[in-house]
Order: sequence, then structure tokens, then C-alpha cells
Amino acid sequence: DGSLGNAGGLSSSASFALESSLQTGASCGDGFVDPGEDCDHGDLDGASCASEGFDSGSLSCASDCSFDTSDCANESGGGGGRGGGGGARTVPVYGFPEDADESASSDYGSGDLNGDARIDDYDLSVFVRSWGTAYDLADLNHDGVVDDYDFSIFITRWSNQLP
Repeated sequence: DGSLGNAGGLSSSASFALESSLQTGASCGDGFVDPGEDCDHGDLDGASCASEGFDSGSLSCASDCSFDTSDCANESGGGGGRGGGGGARTVPVYGFPEDADESASSDYGSGDLNGDARIDDYDLSVFVRSWGTAYDLADLNHDGVVDDYDFSIFITRWSNQLP
């Protein structure tokens, strides 16, 4: 249970409860394409069979958040492409550097906007002031605008320590 204090000269009596059961860091199946994931559920992060080196077909997301290219094909037949001709592709997993600073945090969409290895009320105040702008550190999904999608990412990571 917590409350928002005096932020930017405005006072508030709002209170909120934080659920401590939220997972920290990247999590396959959380609806966000996190570092080390090609995709998450139906979110292919803009990829297609063509971007994976195939001529046609329908790219999908496997349960381990890697691309499933089994429905992709090349016109010459026989599969191919970057995906290996019909299967999930293994990609490297990237973690946070030990000395995570604000640029590294932003690259991973962590929500730690001031680089103190915590997501807290200060980060929320920076996020709120950035609403509707293209402020890179608060644009957690890197689509060019700080909006409700970024807010949903921020909230899932609220008050969690960086790994």
C-alpha cells in the first residue's frame, strides 16, 4: 500500500495497492516482445515470412516466444530462409548489464527512467511528464510516442528490482 506525495507542486491523496506476485524482467507470454524474444502471443513485432527469408506463408509465434516458420515457404520449394525451413529459430538471450544505466534500461524497456535500478514514484513522475511526447527513455516499446501501451509496460514493471 502506498500513496503519491507532492509531485510537481501538486498534492494528491490517492492511494494504491501493489500486487507483489508480478514477475520481474522479461517473461514469455506477458504480451510484450521482450529482449531475447522474437514475438509474444500474436505480436510478431512487425515480422513476416518475407522478413525471415521466405517467399510466402503465414508466420506465427511459438509457445517459447520464438518465430514458428512451419507455415512459411519458398516458391522453389523445400523451405529455407533464416528460419531453417519450418521450425522455431533459436535466438540469443540478452540480460541487463551489472551497471545498468538509464540508456541500457531504456533499450530494454524496463521502466527505470532514472537509472537507479528501481522502478518507483520518481520514474512515474518522469513518465507522466513525458506523456504524448517522443521522449526515448519513456517510450518503452520504441514506437515514437509515450502512450497507453508504454504505460501498460511501465505498470507491469512497477517497483520491481532490475535483474
